[in-house]
Amino acid sequence: MSNFFKNRINKRKAKVFVLFVLASGLIWFLSTLSETYSAKATFKIDYINSNKSLKLKKAFTDRVAVKLKTGGFKFLGFNLQKKAIQLDLAGVQKSNDTYFLAPSDYRAQIEKQLPNSMVLVEMATDTLFFDFLEMTTKEIPIARNIKVGLAHNHMLEGEITIEPSEIKIFGPKDEIDSIEVIHVVDNSLNELAANFNKKVALFKSQELVNTSYSVDVVQVTGKVSKFSERLIDVPIEVINLPEDKLIRTFPDIVSVLCKAKILELKELKVADFKVVADYSKLSSNRSNEMELQLVKKPKEIFSATLMETKVEYILNTQ
Repeated sequence: MSNFFKNRINKRKAKVFVLFVLASGLIWFLSTLSETYSAKATFKIDYINSNKSLKLKKAFTDRVAVKLKTGGFKFLGFNLQKKAIQLDLAGVQKSNDTYFLAPSDYRAQIEKQLPNSMVLVEMATDTLFFDFLEMTTKEIPIARNIKVGLAHNHMLEGEITIEPSEIKIFGPKDEIDSIEVIHVVDNSLNELAANFNKKVALFKSQELVNTSYSVDVVQVTGKVSKFSERLIDVPIEVINLPEDKLIRTFPDIVSVLCKAKILELKELKVADFKVVADYSKLSSNRSNEMELQLVKKPKEIFSATLMETKVEYILNTQ
């Protein structure tokens, strides 16, 4: 019975001893962490660039070594975090064809991103080097070669509108110098029977790797109306006829097929048109036909077509 109690007492003493050692170690550890230390660290660099005239092509390093001073507790927390900083390349300098950022230029950026209790003691004196593309801006018009396919008996009122009619492109000079016009991806609008307002994507060559557009789509709009037809009989006028000549055409009236909106067709008058046959253009092969030309028509109508393009004639001398 006495051995049992002795074993219990010994086990208790061992536990007390272990607890004493752990407590002492913890006190020492906390005391140590409360002191100020200097230690080295390596930051991963995330580059940002607010200099719009330059585009970063390559950075020759993405790490920077530093020496920091702070309390042990701060170092403990700091080491548990991802060590990364951002460097803005707005202040990059150029010497000959080389772009660089000196240590004095980016030290301040690093210090601003450190906790208030942390001091940047030393920093690698390496200059950071980069490859940049020098960017430029150019205004380019949108090609107007959009093909409009209209439904039967429909016409386009006026011209189509492209908005914006020109855009800005931003890229290296050697990429954009030769660009004079920008085309749309789909330049065909088919079977249109009503007013249209459509977004159309702009074409961008795969060679324009470093070039961007101010917009990627344009708005194409137009007015479409249904039209009707009407025939107008117009007298033929012979011009450039010598004074000693008399001429008569057969027929002396020609029909003009007009296409327009119904209200416009109702307002058409014969005086709105002029059809001529030019005597000075008669061929020397003794043909008995004269070419006809429609030299006057209203601007408002969609189209006007001569139903006959030649007439026969009889010529007499006075």
